[in-house]
Amino acid sequence: MSNSFQKVKMRDVAQRAGVSPAAVSRYVNGTGYLSCEMQCKIQHAIDELNYLPDEDHPSRFPRWKVFGILLPPFSGAHFYSELGAQFEVNANRAGFHSLAFHLDFGTHTILDLLKEVTKERLAGIFMVSFPHMEFTEEEVDFIANSSIPILYLSDFITPYPTLNCILLKNAEAAAEAVRHLAAAGCRRLAFLGPPAAINKASAQRGAGFLAQAARLGLPYAKVFEVELGRQIEPELGRRAAQNAFSDEPNIDGLLCWSDVFAAGALWHLRQSGRAVPGQVRVVTFNNEYSPYLCPPVTALYLDPAEVTQRAVEQLCRLQNPAERMITKQIAIQPALIVRPSTLQSW
Repeated sequence: MSNSFQKVKMRDVAQRAGVSPAAVSRYVNGTGYLSCEMQCKIQHAIDELNYLPDEDHPSRFPRWKVFGILLPPFSGAHFYSELGAQFEVNANRAGFHSLAFHLDFGTHTILDLLKEVTKERLAGIFMVSFPHMEFTEEEVDFIANSSIPILYLSDFITPYPTLNCILLKNAEAAAEAVRHLAAAGCRRLAFLGPPAAINKASAQRGAGFLAQAARLGLPYAKVFEVELGRQIEPELGRRAAQNAFSDEPNIDGLLCWSDVFAAGALWHLRQSGRAVPGQVRVVTFNNEYSPYLCPPVTALYLDPAEVTQRAVEQLCRLQNPAERMITKQIAIQPALIVRPSTLQSW
């Protein structure tokens, strides 16, 4: 008695989708990359034909159950460790597992790292940190056309319109800090940070700082940069503050690139006999150490729980091939947490 059931093969899917068998293989295995249009065709063909790989085929393992997060190497930054932890929490809530990759940008390009990570059977990837000031055309092409959805946390000066991202509103947050300082009576402000030419966040924050100060017509607003060393330590903030007050002794408001810089700035203010907040008010970014400084420092806080929740929501959306043809860039602005460093008295 003959068996009328005929198993659907990969070549049948390729024929129905109008693509090559190699393209179907890349889609099923999660290797290489394909355009969103081609991915949609292949997925529709798989659904129509009810295609299932062989039982012992690697793609039988459900890659859709794992989201990957790409983190920088350990640098002592609490934000990234919290980001990884919150990503796992939100992925689990959505029915996914999470897998963290700590990347070494010193010896590999972003493209090399992405090619390695996309060999894993992941349902999606969230990139949260990269030191480069911009993507190359090849990197943009790879991210846009990867068979595995790739979402990134963007602090680039100009976002890439073809890529899905969580967009950080650094300039807007810096502008809010300037408005807060001005409302507290500050008229002569300084921004302390690393060189804008090598740090995207510093470039955005410094630009937002200067633009808002100009809009308010403040008589003095200037950026003071110090080169970063191997370690980001309070000495950098102390040196930047020293340069600022050497240029203008009557500065009454500081915005710091990070709370490590703020710690150094407070060190200089105490050494030079300037009271906080009596003579100088201080605002910082990050909120890692700012609650524990003396006095506690007003901070612009990017909540890892919110960032990762939005990231997981986007990665879940991108599981639908049709949705992958729609690019979304979701903006998040750090929230201002007011503390004694900018209050009338402490």
